[in-house]
Amino acid sequence: MSDYSDTIVALATPPGEGGVSVIRISGPRARELARKFFRPPGGQKGGTGSDPGWKPRHLYRVEIRGKKGEILDDGLLVFMPAPFSYTGEDVVEIQGHGNPVLAEELIGNLVEAGARLADRGEFTLRAYLRGKLDLTQAEAVLDLVRAQTREGLSQAAGQLLGRLRDKIEAWWEVLIAGRARLEAEIDFPEDVPEDRAGRKGLLQTLEKVESEIAGLLSSFREGKILQEGLKVAIIGRPNVGKSSLFNTLLKRERALVDPDPGTTRDVIEASARIKGRKVIYYDTAGRRGTGGRVERAGIRMADRFLEGADLIILVLDGGEKLQPEDFQAAEWLKTQSESGFGVEGIRPQVFVVVNKVDLPGAVREEEARGLYPGAGFYRVSAREGTGLAGLEEGILALVTSPRSGAELWISNLRHYRGLVRARGALARGIQALAESRPPEFIAEDLREAGGSLGEILGREFLSDREEVLSEIFSRFCLGK
Repeated sequence: MSDYSDTIVALATPPGEGGVSVIRISGPRARELARKFFRPPGGQKGGTGSDPGWKPRHLYRVEIRGKKGEILDDGLLVFMPAPFSYTGEDVVEIQGHGNPVLAEELIGNLVEAGARLADRGEFTLRAYLRGKLDLTQAEAVLDLVRAQTREGLSQAAGQLLGRLRDKIEAWWEVLIAGRARLEAEIDFPEDVPEDRAGRKGLLQTLEKVESEIAGLLSSFREGKILQEGLKVAIIGRPNVGKSSLFNTLLKRERALVDPDPGTTRDVIEASARIKGRKVIYYDTAGRRGTGGRVERAGIRMADRFLEGADLIILVLDGGEKLQPEDFQAAEWLKTQSESGFGVEGIRPQVFVVVNKVDLPGAVREEEARGLYPGAGFYRVSAREGTGLAGLEEGILALVTSPRSGAELWISNLRHYRGLVRARGALARGIQALAESRPPEFIAEDLREAGGSLGEILGREFLSDREEVLSEIFSRFCLGK
């Protein structure tokens, strides 16, 4: 992995036309390179060629110049010296008018002068590598930018301030202290005799930590929904009105609707908001066994989307009797659910929706409910709008859980997996402690649990460190 000791540059604002463009430079040559193209207005003290003497964190008006010294724009500049900057390095940020041609030329000039175009997320990566942020805080930067709900925004801000780090550090310190006590028993058995009362106290402390980790893990489903939005996949056999329901929920025409079966052969994605909550809908190809090659490919694509769905809506045609394809779709859902279907085996919710209730009824309610016992059940007419309010309330309930206002929850899959590993190792240690097993076994379980917590923060050695960091920071934009 690079030592990231060079100087980088990137556009920190979205590309394209806008009121303002911000160019960010970070590294040991940041100020030197900035002086070449950003100078005080003519006539001010210091002139155009001398050191302007920028004071840290002061905003200066500057002339933005080209390679030949020609004036291209009038802007503002701020200098933030190491280590008191976002990256922990010397940083210069320049605000100019939001013209993409101008921004591209300025960045090109800086690269030609010796800077390197930053990789995705490299500014935040450097902040992590220089100890300005831990990994959870670095990931919170991206969550803050991408949050889809007010709660997601608040949670990301809290994580950026270190709330998740503080909680994990507290658990980590308990495990370190417990391990130290057990290893003292191992190394100095004559000086540190086995203390039953002390072990009982340690057991109670570890059980409390395990319970708190379990509580945080249980927040993942709701946290992911609040951060990213609710992902809703609409499935069913051809011609039951999936696309009509899709359009009605979106309140706009997004999918083609036609009486001929098999109109939708791809996965169509669109999002809407229900009382301010983001919901992402996926209209999928009709499920039947007699479709052609393209239709079968569409079903396979739909299956991949279903893996990440938070809610699956199985649509039935209320104007017809249940068909073999309806039973097959329901059985497929049950089989997938039993085999650990969903993100990390967290099963999606299922709604059974009887559509076309404006037509003479042919589907009995008890028969439809029996397709998937325990699923939410709704009767609607996508064409007339009947029953849609109730269905939307059912969807809304999944994104307004009581956990929404909780102080701490998780939405990051990497954090979830780390906590699962930590809890598993801790549970083994608790069992070994309760069974009065030798301290070597218990200490090893606590070491493993602590290591998993440390990896979440980025403070423990990661065997695949470069791959982990690359995966995290590649999701950022260039200027972050």
